[in-house]
Amino acid sequence: MTPYVAIERGDDVFLLPTSTDPKLFVHAERSDFVVLERAAALLTQAGHVLARETFVDVGAHIGTTTISALSRHGFRRAVSIEPDPAHLPLLRANVALNALDERVTVVPGGAADTDRRQSFLPGSRKESSHRWMKGRLVDEPSPRAVTVDTITLDGLAEAGVVDPAAAGLLWFDCSRCEEAALASAAAFLKRRVPIVFTVRQGQFADSSPFLARLEERYGRIVDLRSPNLAEATSSWQPRYRPVRELTALPEGKKLTDVLLL
Repeated sequence: MTPYVAIERGDDVFLLPTSTDPKLFVHAERSDFVVLERAAALLTQAGHVLARETFVDVGAHIGTTTISALSRHGFRRAVSIEPDPAHLPLLRANVALNALDERVTVVPGGAADTDRRQSFLPGSRKESSHRWMKGRLVDEPSPRAVTVDTITLDGLAEAGVVDPAAAGLLWFDCSRCEEAALASAAAFLKRRVPIVFTVRQGQFADSSPFLARLEERYGRIVDLRSPNLAEATSSWQPRYRPVRELTALPEGKKLTDVLLL
């Protein structure tokens, strides 16, 4: 009946397409909100002064995580990177609806290991679950693919878009492109900027050069979905583990979100 609907989550307002995950516009909740809340709580405990730092949202989609980071978790500003041409207008609209124009820099493009033009396969609605699937950068073009610009995180730093010294959290929601994006993020890894990204079962081998690179810079990880997402953050007890344990997820888990510190 309508392509869009607006919801309120506390003081935040989100304009959503009605093809999105119904949990978001029916219950005003999604798992990313819990994951972000837990990550922000751990950063505060670790002594990070969030109010003075920047939230870097790699795969910002329509801005729900960017807006929550600024309105609820003390980040001063955000850099929101989004490649999907269909999502960029909604991202900008949601930033404007929440009066955050002066605090959010929207970067059109996909984070990758080099600056180039690349095919992007937009997400689609999965009818069996009524879930809005997010798109991804692909090497091979297809009839549904569009061409987008890719950018590097170090390139954004060199251009003055984001200062690695002021980055409080790198948040990745970019459909298996985390390794490519971090391959050109030396300035951020050098400063051990905390990272949140999705890990899938079997993603890392013991001999993975990417895993070895993370071990050089980071001391520990926390599974932000363990044991589940139902427990309140105030009573949730995180379990710190070595970075090397990214090679194996707990039995029965296909994926999870981890924080690297």
